[in-house]
Amino acid sequence: MILAMQQGCVNASQGGDFCMLYKPVYTTPKDTELTKQQVDNNNVVWIELCNY
Repeated sequence: MILAMQQGCVNASQGGDFCMLYKPVYTTPKDTELTKQQVDNNNVVWIELCNY
């Protein structure tokens, strides 16, 4: 769902503001599974939209 929402806001072929502003987020062993899932979801959007 997050991916679908982000795609509606960003033109992937031009990168858009999202690709210029977003920095990938990393997790640590201390993070909860929910936090890790949320971070992974955001990073997937970045990878898909920004071709990384």
